[in-house]
Amino acid sequence: MTPMVLAGVLTSAWVGLALIGALGGLPRQAGLHRWTLVGALAAPVGTALTSATAFLWFVALRPVLPWPAYVIGEVALAGALTAFWLRRRAGQPSPPTEAVLSGHLATRLLTALGVVSVTAMLVQLVRAWLLATFRSPLGDWDAWAIWNLRARFLASADAWRRGFSTEIAWSHPDYPLLLPSSVARGYCWSGDTGWAAAAVIALLFLLAIPALAATALARSKGLPAAMVAAVLCVGVAYSSLDTSQYADMPLAFLFLAVNALLLLARWHPGNDWMWPLAGLLAGAMVWTKNEGWLMLAAVVASELVARRWMPPDSRPTSRQAIGFGLGVLPLLLVTFGFKLTLAPHNDLLAGLHLAQLWDPDRYLLIARHLAHLVGTSGPFRLPILPVLAGYLLVSGATVPGRLRPAVAALGLRLALVAGALAGVFLLTPLPLSWHLENAADRLLMQLLPSLILLVVAVARPPFDAGRAEQADLATPDPGQADGVLR
Repeated sequence: MTPMVLAGVLTSAWVGLALIGALGGLPRQAGLHRWTLVGALAAPVGTALTSATAFLWFVALRPVLPWPAYVIGEVALAGALTAFWLRRRAGQPSPPTEAVLSGHLATRLLTALGVVSVTAMLVQLVRAWLLATFRSPLGDWDAWAIWNLRARFLASADAWRRGFSTEIAWSHPDYPLLLPSSVARGYCWSGDTGWAAAAVIALLFLLAIPALAATALARSKGLPAAMVAAVLCVGVAYSSLDTSQYADMPLAFLFLAVNALLLLARWHPGNDWMWPLAGLLAGAMVWTKNEGWLMLAAVVASELVARRWMPPDSRPTSRQAIGFGLGVLPLLLVTFGFKLTLAPHNDLLAGLHLAQLWDPDRYLLIARHLAHLVGTSGPFRLPILPVLAGYLLVSGATVPGRLRPAVAALGLRLALVAGALAGVFLLTPLPLSWHLENAADRLLMQLLPSLILLVVAVARPPFDAGRAEQADLATPDPGQADGVLR
């Protein structure tokens, strides 16, 4: 029953919203921008958390705790976090009133046109999602052969362990379980294993990507720039419907969210709540796909490198670094527990051929395929790198001095992840041409939203977006005194 699936999604969104509030992300009289930013994060954050609690129920608590009792526990968790949020909120100062959008008439017209365009594109995205769901209710190949298959095993009280058997090694039973656990949770909410749970969760992440990209850039770069990011990210989401209900778009969102929060934490100092939340979402990357390990390693490495470039007064404090580390731990520990107790060996890692490092033909084949891919693939079938390069060429680039280490860290981690993924192709035991044809485009999709975030953050806002960004960043932020991002 779809209404019960939606009830489950709303409960997880409540958990995510309450957690962000408990961390200090929603002070009294928080403005529209803060609410839209948190709104883009709440449902995915709650989905990540409830996927872990549902997994623990599936594998450990189901024999002694009936499903209705587990649901009561989820609601109790949301209620406890809400109570903590409201208590903390009462002691927080109110943020200053948000500035009203100003600027030239051209800026306002461009912004209005962008809002209308993005709205129309989102409607078209939902329509395309409906058509894709009607065409393949259980998703495309990997969805029903891996992610939804594992969800059905988890939802089965009698046969759930068989989902991790080496007898079905072709279904990659070692893959992390954020998506399967979330879908299985939806099955339990609805009482059946129909199409609705997986399809609704897929739509949730598709819509969250442009919403987060736009809200992360709106205040600092202006609404026209935010609309540019939203349009490009809607295009990425639209293109991903060819691989409906896969885990790639959830992972793309999580990587985007970590990058956006780390960038915003430097862009608007004083928002310490972003550090543990970024850590939690970094842990969720590992709980989503094996590529998440590469992303987490790239985040840590790039932050350590960027720290050397930062002036002492702009480096993350010990409290912020500890907050990030504590945020990573919960889902990292759940992933470790799964890998150590249930997951069989990874077939890709078990069959790596180090001798292939010395084969120049493999380097050439990988380079040719990836060059063709980035030159022909992207939002709305447009080549992404030429589109982004053209946008930068037309708009010009501007990066205030104190932001350069954070922007460089984002660029570095994108490069590190891309290089590591290329290395996986170099060492793969699978036929190289087949592996490139079937995986490279999806891996690119995981990085595109974060690449769009980087380019739009670096580019000069269209028509300067009615704001003097250089001056804004050279002077103290009005919201900095009370530690809020308005």
